[in-house]
Amino acid sequence: MSADMGANTSDIRPRKVALLIRNAHVITVDADLKEYADGYVAVDDGQIVGVGASKELEGKFEAEQVHDAGGKMCLPGLINAHMHPAFYLVTPKFASLDQSEPGLLSRGGKMGQFLALFGRVDHIGITEDETYLGALAGLVRMLRTGSTCVNDGGFGKLTGIANAIQDSGLRGIATYGGGGDLAHGADGSPPTRMGDVDVLLGDILEEFDRWHGSYGGRIRCWFNVPTDLNGSDEYWTEVKRLAEARQVGISSHVATVATHDEMSMAMFGKRGIPRLADLGVLGPNWQGIHMGFVNDQEIEILKESDASIAHCPATSMGSGKGIFGVGSIPKMVDRGVTVALGSDSPQWGDMIQQMQLAYYGHKDAAQDDLIFSPYEVLDMATRSAAKSLLWDDEIGTIEVGKKADLTLISFDNLRYASLPHPLLGLMRAGHGGDVDTVIVEGKILMADKTLCVVDEEKVMADAAQATQSLLSRF
Repeated sequence: MSADMGANTSDIRPRKVALLIRNAHVITVDADLKEYADGYVAVDDGQIVGVGASKELEGKFEAEQVHDAGGKMCLPGLINAHMHPAFYLVTPKFASLDQSEPGLLSRGGKMGQFLALFGRVDHIGITEDETYLGALAGLVRMLRTGSTCVNDGGFGKLTGIANAIQDSGLRGIATYGGGGDLAHGADGSPPTRMGDVDVLLGDILEEFDRWHGSYGGRIRCWFNVPTDLNGSDEYWTEVKRLAEARQVGISSHVATVATHDEMSMAMFGKRGIPRLADLGVLGPNWQGIHMGFVNDQEIEILKESDASIAHCPATSMGSGKGIFGVGSIPKMVDRGVTVALGSDSPQWGDMIQQMQLAYYGHKDAAQDDLIFSPYEVLDMATRSAAKSLLWDDEIGTIEVGKKADLTLISFDNLRYASLPHPLLGLMRAGHGGDVDTVIVEGKILMADKTLCVVDEEKVMADAAQATQSLLSRF
């Protein structure tokens, strides 16, 4: 008999870990949807090393820090699959009580005018410091409401975005303002070429490669083409080649309003999705933003290519786009297309709000209350969002081996009390103010609703000053 066969299992020493979260209602969002009403999560070196029911915990771990969750929900850190953090600075320019005229995205949209305005916003000379201050404010808003990861949709300087992600303590994908080689005027004239493709992309690559994988891998970089209409065939083909070589993603706003593809047909003789498919651009590393106005054939193209979608409910509803009404988002989910949730604007950076709008809005639009269960909507803000960001090997679920990105949410109040499950309560009655604790890679960024990494009042004051400076030049 070998020496270890006769060993008493009671002699096995507990594993030493950095952090033990106990007394939590753990919803793992893993493939089996495991859930522990009285559960624990053990964390060491930034990774999850144990998860399960508290009754199985005794003697397993010896922790440097024990965090008693007090029965709170413990979810994977929420992932904002598409947000322009530095847009915090220009929100006052677009947020108004005046409803005398429809916006550029409502009633089918005025794509030419929108593209001209979008281009103007991206070329108003925002500085690196202004980008940093605006993005940090947008990210702190997101952190406070339970998000641990962001995919920057572009606006401002890449270095400012990357430094803001780092100083917020979050993880995220940083990209750059502009992108594309085609500029649009508001008068409906044909787009103009902004320059040679190699030169335009060459100006991006040095900064891109500097930041990709920085800060221990918490920051990654993606390519950004604002819309499919901003890139010539040559530009799109080169962006795809560069993204494949670096094994990173590409994001772009496509089929965002009813008239979007009318412009694509006029410019290229094809709708956006078939055109990008013919160019070989679509694939697991391509993310389409908003993407409401697609037909059944295009949904099949998206499924076959394994491309993903970032659905931003508040923008769709607040801008009057009509995406909920056409019913394409539930169709895509039914067909197995990866659909993630994003906020688009930092003013809507609360991902709990985005989940609720998706949960309620699609039911009403389809007149069908069976569309999207609470678990399906949570999946869009965690596991599916991680897949959309090419980060599902590390984040998006609570499983051994994943990064310890976690969000704890209180539900011991009257809004939840009459509902049979805390996740149902979150969808029906919760809000971002219920978030109590946020952890990224094992580091507590917020505890007891108090930020541990930044001075929120200073962030707000600095961002207000940067907003005034930027808008004075608008």
